[in-house]
Amino acid sequence: MKKIYFAALALALTACVSNEDLNPVDNYGYIDLNVSNDPIVETRTTPTSVNINNKNWFVTIGQTEYTGSNQAFTAGEYSIIVKTHTDVTTANQKGNWGEAYYDNQGKNPADKVTVVAGTTVTPEINCGKAKNARISVQFTEQFTNVFKTYKFKITAPRELTFDNQNKYISENSSDNKYAYFNGDQALTVTLLYDKAENVENPSLSISPQISLGAAGTEKIISVTANTHGNIQLNITTEGFGTPTTETLTFDAATGNKVQ
Repeated sequence: MKKIYFAALALALTACVSNEDLNPVDNYGYIDLNVSNDPIVETRTTPTSVNINNKNWFVTIGQTEYTGSNQAFTAGEYSIIVKTHTDVTTANQKGNWGEAYYDNQGKNPADKVTVVAGTTVTPEINCGKAKNARISVQFTEQFTNVFKTYKFKITAPRELTFDNQNKYISENSSDNKYAYFNGDQALTVTLLYDKAENVENPSLSISPQISLGAAGTEKIISVTANTHGNIQLNITTEGFGTPTTETLTFDAATGNKVQ
């Protein structure tokens, strides 16, 4: 009797394990997530879609960190939270110049996915426009041909300097420099310059205050000079609708604003 009892128990245990091991699809489905976002100065009609593996997104599905395509989840409904950084402050300060920050919170707070056992679901999350604003500075040849020593500083409150080594040149240049801040923020900008060559400390400066645009926009400052001995800051805001440009003119000899 004891032998029969133990044999039956062993058979029951074997059957139990076999049911779990041989039929995992009874309990699990898979998620292959894609995330799209709008480049910071583009419109909502041209989203960029990327697989989660191609960008360093921070993704939480339910209570689980999402680590890559075809990750297994038990069947059910899950909320999806997507970020490029832990928060916008971290994004603004990353590498001092900062990086564009995207997330789906506040834009799509109800993003959810339903996992069905034995299948793969491919949800698409659109994070919309960046949740911070960008500023860039470029120096025209008309300016650099006249002013050999110059620095353009931005203070808000961290200080960033665009100069001969850190100047914005073009979208495809390795010398590209963008700075990121919270949108609608007031910035103090200072242009220090001197016409003389080999001057370590520029002797003249202009220091207007400007305001960044809303989150998802870019402020482009083009520094140029004209034949009247003036320095001009052409300040263009891009990101929503038609770009707008404001021009500030200064007398290069005194640094005073020209009305």
